[in-house]
Amino acid sequence: MKTKILFSFDCEDYTSDRSTDMLVRLGKTLSANGVVGHFQMVALLAADIERKNRQDVIQALGLHQIGYHSYDHSIHPNLMEKTDVEDFRLATERFLEKEPAGAEIVKRVFGRDSLCSACPPGNSISYAALYGYAKMGIPVYIGGIFDEQEGPFRFCNAVQVPYTYMLEDYLFARDFNPDAFLDTLAGEKLITLYNHPNMICHTEFWDTVNYAKGNLSPFGQWMPCPERSQEDVDLFFRNLNLLINALRADDDFEITDLDHLLAGMDEPPVIRREDAGKICDMLRTKPPYRNSQSELLLTAAAFLKDPGRTEYGTEEVYGFLEEPVGAKSEMTFTKEELTVAADQIREGVFLPPCIRVSDREIGPRDYLCAAWEVLAGNPVGHVSPQVQTEVPEQYRTLREVCFRGNWLNSDEFEDRYLSERLRLQAWTMCREEVRGNMIPASPQNHKK
Repeated sequence: MKTKILFSFDCEDYTSDRSTDMLVRLGKTLSANGVVGHFQMVALLAADIERKNRQDVIQALGLHQIGYHSYDHSIHPNLMEKTDVEDFRLATERFLEKEPAGAEIVKRVFGRDSLCSACPPGNSISYAALYGYAKMGIPVYIGGIFDEQEGPFRFCNAVQVPYTYMLEDYLFARDFNPDAFLDTLAGEKLITLYNHPNMICHTEFWDTVNYAKGNLSPFGQWMPCPERSQEDVDLFFRNLNLLINALRADDDFEITDLDHLLAGMDEPPVIRREDAGKICDMLRTKPPYRNSQSELLLTAAAFLKDPGRTEYGTEEVYGFLEEPVGAKSEMTFTKEELTVAADQIREGVFLPPCIRVSDREIGPRDYLCAAWEVLAGNPVGHVSPQVQTEVPEQYRTLREVCFRGNWLNSDEFEDRYLSERLRLQAWTMCREEVRGNMIPASPQNHKK
């Protein structure tokens, strides 16, 4: 199967007109090469483009997909600083203060009825924002916590597409060799080549200068970033053209876009009662599965409560807010006992960290395995001490995530909840299957 290549651009610098100029050149360069790019747009930059009547930007991006890169990106308190609180409802309220309005600004300015993706600003990755963007109807979260080249997968109700190679690390080389670069990409399922347009014409990030650790400049009175020479800017675009031409000429690669990628994905299978035996066998292996553990748990509870129900499927699942606690010894439960306990498992909310069955408490993984055992026809469900939730081994970045000390966050940011709660959403994870021949989709299907 060919390695699929996406191009994505984090459009965030609302402090420099020269950075905005780069969007025009990028859009035109990609269009001239028949490539659909993904422009992740900060709302304040979109508003600046509108205020300055930059029709050249809007027209240059007309054939490309527009995503959302938060309302203001780096202004403090940022998304992580605002949502690092114990109460999820409060975190959600703070997310909702600006983010939906910002998305509407981006859609209005670029004439779109939907956005292709959400992209975290400055590595500000909050589980509350992940769920929030999914609730806003944005189907993809691109460039998040994951950098493993595992191909797309679902997490927190959105398809996760990792960022893999940052173009500004490569395309300023005067001896850039596109064939050697392709050798680096070869053999992977999905690669996202990403860039910050600000860095095409500057040597430092705009928010490093103005917002690292705090609001270093009054709004509208920003410190300028050191600029690159026009020769270096031209070099970047020369190498970008070389790279695109090399990708298009190599049969091992396919430049694609999110519309095509999503159209080529198989939906997670509908869970059927008749498959209970197979699900029991699957649960003896480690996740991720084609359905998330959260969905499997909700399905088991639904089947127990409604013996006539034969199928189940949901698009909205949640993990935990607290570390689950499992059984300390071996136990058995009847189908009737597990059915009564099923009322503790509800759709549309976070899962309980423990479940009371008769007069004993067991963990959610304990209940999941026991419930599917009785659904498969066994007279009792068996529970043995086991790990209740863990991040699959291949997702190293999620296993090791720690946001405290992030280059952007203020020194007062404690990361009391965000890193751990992000890991606790691992039960929402499921693998996505991408077909080899993807269904064609219009690159303009997000335009009004």
